[in-house]
Parts: sequence; structure tokens; C-alpha cells
Amino acid sequence: MKDNKFVNIIFDIGILILSFIVIDIMVTTLFQFINIPMSIANVIVSSIITIAVYLFLRRKNIKKDYIYRCISIVVAIILVIISTYLISYTYDLTADGNYYHKVAIGILNEGWNPTRQSSLDYIKDNNPEMADEKMCLWIDHYPKATWNFAASIYSITGDIESGKVIVFLTMISVACLVFAYLSKRHLKIWQSAIVSILLVVNPIICAQMFSYYVDGIMGLYIYAIILFLIMITDKKFDYIGDTEKWLLLASSIIICMNIKFTGLLFSGIFSILFYLSWLYKSWKNNEFKKNIIKLTSRFAIIVVIGVVIVGFSSYVKNTIDHKNPLYPLFGEGKVDIITIMQPVSFGSKNRAEKLFESIFSKSENVLYSTGEDPELKVPFTVSEEEKQGLGIPDLRIGGYGVLFSGIFIISIAILIFSIIPFYKINKKIGTYILLILLGVILTTVMLDEAWWARYSPQLYLIPIISLFVLFVIANNCSKFTKLTLNVFAIFVSVILVINCLYFIKWRINDLNIARGINKNFYYFTEEKEEEEVVNIALTSKEAYGILFYLKDRNIKYNLVPLNNSMEKQLYNFSIRY
Repeated sequence: MKDNKFVNIIFDIGILILSFIVIDIMVTTLFQFINIPMSIANVIVSSIITIAVYLFLRRKNIKKDYIYRCISIVVAIILVIISTYLISYTYDLTADGNYYHKVAIGILNEGWNPTRQSSLDYIKDNNPEMADEKMCLWIDHYPKATWNFAASIYSITGDIESGKVIVFLTMISVACLVFAYLSKRHLKIWQSAIVSILLVVNPIICAQMFSYYVDGIMGLYIYAIILFLIMITDKKFDYIGDTEKWLLLASSIIICMNIKFTGLLFSGIFSILFYLSWLYKSWKNNEFKKNIIKLTSRFAIIVVIGVVIVGFSSYVKNTIDHKNPLYPLFGEGKVDIITIMQPVSFGSKNRAEKLFESIFSKSENVLYSTGEDPELKVPFTVSEEEKQGLGIPDLRIGGYGVLFSGIFIISIAILIFSIIPFYKINKKIGTYILLILLGVILTTVMLDEAWWARYSPQLYLIPIISLFVLFVIANNCSKFTKLTLNVFAIFVSVILVINCLYFIKWRINDLNIARGINKNFYYFTEEKEEEEVVNIALTSKEAYGILFYLKDRNIKYNLVPLNNSMEKQLYNFSIRY
């Protein structure tokens, strides 16, 4: 295995950042169990534990490599600090972000303990102007991993927008880990850089990176889970030991299943496929009895920690209160949030038809209320109308981007024509890819809402895997064929980049809006008296999260109904006063 100190440092930075996220979430959960309110202690304790665990696990040859360990720790800390500082200058302007995500994070930071009290009761006692039963339904019952992490960051920065840093930190961590593993085992450094960057800078992330939406983050943890499953399978990857590999896998699964309910499905399917492949190999090697106990117990421990401990305030409480761990999205008394979000015609179509239309139609936000149907288009064609829809974080149709239908066709063709030569080159890697593709197919088929791009981040693995396949074959061919395949792989990469740039254009627009918001608030604070209480109104009653922005800046306000005399505007027209 290649021993490149630079690659080793990159790998360790990825480990440190991922470890910090999961340890912070677990520390916050533990503090809630023993009723310790949110404070800067959450981040401080988590940071100390992260560094201590890292040094303990990497203690082998630490005297020889201590300088590299120090560099990894310092760079990881700098990345966390800089990312948090920069993300604080962006604003979540989305409906969901300002409705229940920010409110959940805000009240967690203020002292709400989800293991002991409902969010509605807490809000009625402490923030009565935000009391909303419908909103609290989601806050109480949804998984809370990202909220707990964001609230702990909020507690140390005093800025509710800073919690969005979990998106950037997860992107950095997953990119570092994928890059390092591929560089050490399968690809050249420049090829690994292309694959790892394109994996994390994907359409779902690009659509949601400045918001508290969690679909892109969950996609990143799905990719991390797959990576660690491969590392465990790949015995030649010995830069870290089996214990560390399992800890990284456990961390990713625990976070994934506590981001969204579908995290249970995604992490479960991919884990089960590799679990069965491991048992099959054990059976062939006459080690079945020994390994089935070891593997089953390890996964059982991960599930118990993820569902019963970290997921106590959602899965366990939902089961106790409603006899259903996935309430209110499944089972008796479930709330239908899909019908009104999909085109009318989807009500009579099966999953395959809906998925096909979504991938191969124009990118647009076709809702039930519009009465419109998706409009199929020629792949690689782009209209101005499509570009306008990409500013939406949860685009219904064509949510993978305006070029994705063409990319998807090319990717499938690459996989079909490359599978035989690829298997001849490396049967083991070919097996990994088949397991991943089977997982993608199963998770897509089992999810009725797979047509909605943000619910199926696993589909983006198809073009990424096809790119990886091209690079591997290129590295094992003659000089002319190698050049041809590398050029073609770069061509595919450029198309993927262009597809994401259409989304990034809107994020640049968000930065311009953020500058305008900061300027408006500067003049607002200058024109009012220091202790003046201002009457404000929200232009949308489902934007209570914005009120925490005012609290962070010590702006005293009275929330009143919107009236015609309120002509001045703040927060991108969301506040009138």
C-alpha cells in the first residue's frame, strides 16, 4: 500500500472531523439524558474527547509520526473554525429552514431537553409567540442529530446560522477520506481528487449547502458508510486497523439513521448487503460460526446505540407515545406530506414511471397545486425556464440538474460496456461495485418517493462509479488507450461540474442577498434607540426561525400581525416593521 505522508494527513483530517461531529452529537445526547443544558461545554468536551480518542487509536509509531499527528489536529481545528466563521455569513432563506429547523435548533440552544419535554410545552413557556402545534409535530418526532450538532455550535458562536457548518464539515471529511483511500488503493492522486470532489460537490448538496435541509448531508453519510464497508472488506488497506474501521462505520451509521427516518433504510440496506457477502466468504473459508456471531453482535451494538440511545428522543419516544418509531410519517395516524408535493399525474403512476419522468424531464417545481405535468426533454438541452428553478432547495422534477438525464445515459452505458473488462482487471473491486449498485437499486425501488431527487442522493453514485471505472481501466491499459479513457473521464467530469455550476450560480446569488441583509440590519440598528422595542411582523407565519436571528443581535421586538402601515423590510423581505 502506498505510504504518502500528505495522503496520510488528509486521511487523518477526515477522521478527526467526522469523529468530532459524531462525538459532539453523542455528548449532547448524554447531557440531555442527565439534564445538563446546552452550553459551550458541549463543544469543548467533544473536542477534547475527539483529540484524545484520535491520539489513542493512532498511538502506534506516534513518536516517529508525532509531527504528522500534530499537523492533522491543527489543520482539522483550523478547518472547523474557518468553516464556522464563513458559514455564519450566509442565511438560510428556505421555508423549512425558517419554519421548524431553526426553531428546533434555537430552543435546544436555549435549554429545551427533548428527552424530558415536548417542544410545544417548552415554546409555550419560553417563546409563546412561536407556539405552533403543526410545527412542533415535526420538531418532537423527527430525528435530531443535525439539530443537536447545530445547537452546540450555536451555543459557542451565538449565531443561529453557524450551525449549518455541519454541511461543510461533512463535505470536507468525506472528501478527505474518499481521496485518501482511493489514492492508497486504486487511483492516482489527481484521479482520486476528481472523484472525491465530484462526490461531495453534488447537485443535492449544491442546492442545499446554505440551508438546514438535511438530504444532502444524509447522502454524504451514505457515501461514508459505503466507503467504510469497503475498507472493512479490503484487508489490504491497513493504514488503520479493523477497530478503527468499525468505529468509523459505526459513527456514520449512527449519524445517518438520526438525520432522517430514511437513514434507517439506506444505512440498513448497504450494511446488510456487505454483511451477507462477508458471511458468504466466511462460509467458503469454514469460518461461518465464528464470524456470524462477531459481525451480528457488532451491527446489533451499532443499531442499539443509534436507535435506542442517540435516537431516544425520536425513535424510542415515538414508540412509547404512538406505538410507532417512525411516527408521524408511517403507520396509524400518519401525516401525508407527499401527495400535495407531487404532480397530479404521479398519483396514478408506479415508482418506475415517476422516477423515469423525473430524471428525463425539464427541471421544474411541478406541484399538485399547479395542475401541471412533468415535460420530457431531449438530454443535454437546457432552457432558461429550467435554470430559474434550480434556486429551489427541494426541486421536485429534474432535481439532479439540467444535464443529469444525459449524464445518466452516459454513465449507464459506461457501466454496461466496462463491466467485463473491469472484472478481468480486478474481481474484488468489481464485487464492491456490484454490491453498491445493487444497494442503489434496492434503496431506489423500496422508496416510493425516489423520483424526488433530494430523497434519493444514492442515485448520484451511478455517474461517480462510472467515472471511477473509467479511471481504473485507464490505469491498466496501453498508453494510447490510457490517454483516451482519461480524456473521456475528464470530459464526463467537466459535464458533472457544469451541471453543478447551474446550482452554484444560485448560491452565489444567496451570498449577494446575505450582503444585502447585513447592510439592512446595520442601518436598522443605527436608526433605532438601543433599548427600543420594535413592532415587527413576519410576511410568512411559518418563519419563526427568523426571530432567533433578532435575539442573537439583542434586538427587542413585539411580534404583531402584518398590517399595511408596515412599509420597511428586513431579512430579504421576510420581516416588516
